[in-house]
Amino acid sequence: MRSQWRAVLYVILLCSPYTVSTGRGAEFEGAVIALFHLMLTRKDKVRALKEAFYRTNMPNITNLLSTIVIFLVVSGQGHRASQRQQAAHDYAQLMLTVAERGTRSSTSGNCEVQAYSRPGYW
Repeated sequence: MRSQWRAVLYVILLCSPYTVSTGRGAEFEGAVIALFHLMLTRKDKVRALKEAFYRTNMPNITNLLSTIVIFLVVSGQGHRASQRQQAAHDYAQLMLTVAERGTRSSTSGNCEVQAYSRPGYW
């Protein structure tokens, strides 16, 4: 539960419209708003991008991108695990079906013959 609140607070901080007084003047607290503000107000766009990506005392765009990448990796791992579980479940169902159909008896004359099918061999 705590991690969910931390994630919500982090997103709020990334988009926060509040200004903070720093040595260079007032800056927006939110990284996304600061990026747009710096791109619109600074003449040197490359320097504005660097400042937005690498701010030290407040959330920056690099933090945002790393959070997104980690979220995608973790959610992708969960998806792969569920696929593996589904594949194992499907294989188990197949083996149960083969085992149920595996013993067939046929009679020829007085002798009864049973044929067994082995899993993995069709």
